[in-house]
Amino acid sequence: MAYKNFTYSTVATAPSPATSGTSLVVASGDGTKFPAVPFNATIWPTGSNPLTTNAEIVTVIAVSTDTMTIVRAQEDTTARSVVAGDQIAATITAKMLFSFEEVSNNLHSYPASYVYDVNDNIDYITYDLGNSLSIVKTFNYTGTDVTSIVLSGNTPSGITLTKTLTYTSGVITSIAYS
Repeated sequence: MAYKNFTYSTVATAPSPATSGTSLVVASGDGTKFPAVPFNATIWPTGSNPLTTNAEIVTVIAVSTDTMTIVRAQEDTTARSVVAGDQIAATITAKMLFSFEEVSNNLHSYPASYVYDVNDNIDYITYDLGNSLSIVKTFNYTGTDVTSIVLSGNTPSGITLTKTLTYTSGVITSIAYS
């Protein structure tokens, strides 16, 4: 599953009925801006930022030119009245991040291959998640002390994400995502 940056458009034709319809049309030519299905998108009113009070997360399950077929009210959001002019974007959602966390916390359950450095420290481990998906865990050292571990790769939700754990004296001092 591929993702794209800057996948944004406006709703040209709203679903009918507005709170339960499962098809909408984005601005002409914008359908190609979006990633391969399925993907999550956020819909919110024009002239505002998406908030829990005004936005809805949908799963886009089909795209034909500029017409999207959607599953409404995903990830504990409420179906809202979608109108022409609303904004829509493929966004990173809590579900995507949770999927990465779930996989990274259960790496021990996946087949792995190890590569060692010249000092016989683990350089990196590649975990095979199946379906051409993998996560690479890279170890960074100062002497023999681990200073950071970087997990990066594709997850079952289709997102490519990096999680960096930084260590000081063997204790995690920060976790960052990119």
